[in-house]
Amino acid sequence: MELEDRNKRVLQAVIDSYISSGSPIGSSVLVKRFDFGVSSATLRNIMAELEDLGYLTHPHTSAGRVPTDLGYRYYLDSLISIENDADEFGDQLRQTPPLHGDDLEDLMEEASRRGGGSVRA
Repeated sequence: MELEDRNKRVLQAVIDSYISSGSPIGSSVLVKRFDFGVSSATLRNIMAELEDLGYLTHPHTSAGRVPTDLGYRYYLDSLISIENDADEFGDQLRQTPPLHGDDLEDLMEEASRRGGGSVRA
């Protein structure tokens, strides 16, 4: 099922926020973190619609929403660009000088000194 753009953006925001915090996400959190240009009541209605469609659920009545398996599947299939991230990660790898060392301990020490770049999921 294809979602409206606004619903896609809300679903992505809920999942991104949930992945970051591990806590159910309420409309007030979305209003503070994202510029949807709508009220928290409108966001609650959109989240309720996404829940009716099976993309979100909530642990109890007064809790925010959490993604369902269907919500995560839609997120992976439609909302994130794995190819672009993989290309970007490949570019980063190609620009990183190779590690040098005689054994695993030397390699780990050198890698620790360099520090790690972050990889976006």
